[in-house]
Amino acid sequence: MKRLGILAVILILGMGSLQTEAQETKEETEVMEAAETEAAEEKLPILFFHNTACGSCDGTADFVAAVQEEISYYKEAYPYELQCYNVFQTTGKQEWEKTAEMYGLKNEEYIYPVMVLDGKMYRGMEEIKENLQEAFLEACDISAVYFYRKDCPECQDMEGFWENFPEEYKIAELESRTGENGELIQNLFEKYQVPDEDQMVPFVFLKDTYLAGEEAIEAKLQNMLEEGKYSFYNK
Repeated sequence: MKRLGILAVILILGMGSLQTEAQETKEETEVMEAAETEAAEEKLPILFFHNTACGSCDGTADFVAAVQEEISYYKEAYPYELQCYNVFQTTGKQEWEKTAEMYGLKNEEYIYPVMVLDGKMYRGMEEIKENLQEAFLEACDISAVYFYRKDCPECQDMEGFWENFPEEYKIAELESRTGENGELIQNLFEKYQVPDEDQMVPFVFLKDTYLAGEEAIEAKLQNMLEEGKYSFYNK
């Protein structure tokens, strides 16, 4: 009888342990799901409205291509989500009306396509392409974009400069040989019309201008950001 009693106790304890493990597993799963939901919520929404009546036409193709060309390089560090709507269709029209009311936007000329990013409206593909990158960086609170190489002596010398740089300015730091960053810096050189002699690292892109080399960055960057007009993001 004693042996049976001991076995019963062992079984009860074992069942309790299994229940505890199951509860812990459930709690861990809930925590992971909550974290995934939170991460999804942190994605920056980029809204695109087009007026496409043709059933076989893709009204989003040019926009998706522009996003790929202008800001896809930043997606890993600064996640975003494209939300595309066709205002020719009922659901898309309703979504535009809701968005326009939310941000106080007016499109009285009925010009499409329209991009809405951080509450600001850009109309027509030309205006969207021209402003997409700067609008995205501003929406992410990024003041400047810094390119470097890990084996670059000047870049290594600047580590102390960045450690003491005011935290109020968010700098997007990109290693020029990682992923597609090499293609991005080349595209920006072309967009900013940077002469060959200034195409180097360390390099900082600002709004409408740039700084090339350690000396220029350390001497001018903070003052230029304090002025406000050269920062992608202004408080």
